[in-house]
Amino acid sequence: MMNFPAPASAPSDRTACADPLRLAVAAYLARFKGSSRKHTESDLRCFLTWCAGHGLDPLAARRPHLELYIRWMQEIRRFKPSTVSRRFSVVAGFYRTCVIDGTSSCRGFTLGGSAARPGFAVTIRLRMAQLYMARICP
Repeated sequence: MMNFPAPASAPSDRTACADPLRLAVAAYLARFKGSSRKHTESDLRCFLTWCAGHGLDPLAARRPHLELYIRWMQEIRRFKPSTVSRRFSVVAGFYRTCVIDGTSSCRGFTLGGSAARPGFAVTIRLRMAQLYMARICP
């Protein structure tokens, strides 16, 4: 009987499956390619780094945490409103993927569709994001 060595990628595959955050990030980034993927990865990394710096599990984040992240981008990092909007949009898309995949309950998010069009894509709405957009886009 011959023994075959395990493929070189097997440990990282097992690690990704064992770590729900890595799996969620991989699932979200798989939607993008090229420069869009690089930019989305950079924006998501900013949020994940902020979470790590605050001892927060991103999959356990709630609405107040997201509000603090936006305030940090505005007041500490002094990002322009367009940058804050783009980066938060990436975070919202990440959580949309998490909710759809069942990775996170994300109480700050509500899933909704269109009653008029039952097959219409599921969207995520953030009450806080709507307030934020109303504040920067009068």
